[in-house]
Amino acid sequence: MKKNRVLILGKRGAVSKEIANTFKKRKFNNFKIIDRKKKDIINNLSILNNLIENYKPTHIINCLALTGLVYCEKNIIKSFNVNSFFPFKLAELTKKKKLKLIHFSTDAVFDGYTKYKKYSEKDIPNPQSVYGKSKSLADKLLAPYKHVLIIRLPILFGPTNNKQIIEKLKSRLLNNKKVFASSDIFSTPVYTPNLAEFILSTIIVKNKFSSKNLIHFTSKKYFSIFSLIKKIAKNLDKEHLVIKVKDSYFKSDVKKPKNLGLRSILKYNTMHSENNYK
Repeated sequence: MKKNRVLILGKRGAVSKEIANTFKKRKFNNFKIIDRKKKDIINNLSILNNLIENYKPTHIINCLALTGLVYCEKNIIKSFNVNSFFPFKLAELTKKKKLKLIHFSTDAVFDGYTKYKKYSEKDIPNPQSVYGKSKSLADKLLAPYKHVLIIRLPILFGPTNNKQIIEKLKSRLLNNKKVFASSDIFSTPVYTPNLAEFILSTIIVKNKFSSKNLIHFTSKKYFSIFSLIKKIAKNLDKEHLVIKVKDSYFKSDVKKPKNLGLRSILKYNTMHSENNYK
């Protein structure tokens, strides 16, 4: 049996960092991580082709994406290039090389209009932002490829997510600063180390979901940003610093989807993130 070797695309993002950390902790050393700042594989696929020829991976994990809602609205062409067309080129390349490709999608492919709704793999996307539209297009472009697994994700939190909203607010709490948290933005948050463990143990090692093209990885709990931060603050004995507001309090030109919980129609252990709110 061929030994699994993993090529991770993207070194600076929260997910790629956590995957690399988990691989190291679990003593899975058959991986290589690529920094797009040093090797422009998005605009020069021949660089990636050479890397594949030299390293000979069995799996590629695509962690390259533009994720900021405001940034994507201001950089539409770049957003579609990175989030849509590069994954398509990657699918074509990995098909020719007979490799497995793992690609991450987002709950932002849904409109979030229905309160308390948890979207499953069977729900039809209706993205409202440039970010959501670019990721939804990638989902459509990759759908025909049997060697590709798309994993849709909700809001993430964890030690490597310092640039995302939950960890930013937690950092303010730790510095004894007040935080204003939206009570009308909902999700099913995932603890990033749980995702990384799932990638390694279930996808890479056990080779499950080899017959699937799209799965949702999510927790069971449905939280507003406020209720999640309140729970984290309680564990830190800093509940008094959390202030409930409507999302309109944060003036923005970009309309955010408000109800983006995910659920899965598949049966698998998501190592529920609700145990990791400390």
